[in-house]
Amino acid sequence: MSRPMSSRLSQYLVAALAVTTAVATNLAAAQQPLAPVNGFPTQPLRIVSPFPAGGGNDAVSRVVATRLSQVLGQSAVTDNRGGAGGNIGTRYVAEAKADGYTVLTSQVSIMAVNPTLYRSPGFDPIKQFIPVTQINAAPLAIVVSANAPWKTF
Repeated sequence: MSRPMSSRLSQYLVAALAVTTAVATNLAAAQQPLAPVNGFPTQPLRIVSPFPAGGGNDAVSRVVATRLSQVLGQSAVTDNRGGAGGNIGTRYVAEAKADGYTVLTSQVSIMAVNPTLYRSPGFDPIKQFIPVTQINAAPLAIVVSANAPWKTF
């Protein structure tokens, strides 16, 4: 039997409060750059957005680059390499030296859809990449014209 919506909502609020408290508690420590680990990083990091500047992926990549610069004490730049549905930038990162200085802000559409959509996307998402973390979620909605006869899914 499912719980009432108000019970689920209160659980989400408690969880959100716990996360907020943890973040606030660690905020002062997060303001200081981290000490390099095994000499990393010693050069600027490149955050590749496989889409042109101005879109959502670019905006998120720039936020990540700015915060990485602050946290690591080393510059991080966004490098937009758009085209072919994200394949150009993704191939660039797949072929880059695997030293941690070039990372990709990818999407499900690139890693899961493009290898089946394109005969030769120029990369193998299973063999050439490993996920590090999820940095955002972009929920989508289904909408129709206000004049359409459909009102529900």
